[in-house]
Amino acid sequence: MSKYISIFFLGALVSFLLFFIFGSVFMEGGNPAEEAVYTFGTIIVLFMLFFISQICYLIDLINKKRYSLIVRYLSATGSPNSSKGCLKSNAKESGPCWI
Repeated sequence: MSKYISIFFLGALVSFLLFFIFGSVFMEGGNPAEEAVYTFGTIIVLFMLFFISQICYLIDLINKKRYSLIVRYLSATGSPNSSKGCLKSNAKESGPCWI
């Protein structure tokens, strides 16, 4: 879980740094509508960073579930590779795998 939290905070840090770097160049304090656009843009960037970190979490979760289901199926069906422990990590050492 810390990987996804670090993705969010790293992206937030980079976006705030870029906002302050480019904000000092473009915002001169004269137009309140322009500042509102920058504020809402920053809020949208934070929401998008949150969604990106959640999507990364869901992708990893789906991959883990899919892999565990395949391994469980192969061990339950008594496939020729299940007794060898044929996983992706040692597939080259143990010969061909069904995965």
